[in-house]
Amino acid sequence: MKLEKSKRGELEIVDVINQYIKEDNMVVEYCPDDMAWFDCGNPEHLLEAGNYVRAIQNRTSRIVGGVKYGR
Repeated sequence: MKLEKSKRGELEIVDVINQYIKEDNMVVEYCPDDMAWFDCGNPEHLLEAGNYVRAIQNRTSRIVGGVKYGR
């Protein structure tokens, strides 16, 4: 995939998504209503997501986003 930098001098995720759509190589899956999604594109948003996960784990005594091993 060949992308050109934006006016800001950066590669843009929107350009990647549009290229996938153009190549008919885009798969979209909707998140269920009981799922939380955080855009962690900057440090403040990453902190917000981490605080949310910590709060859920503390309230439920369950691990959020654990790793599944094996098949």
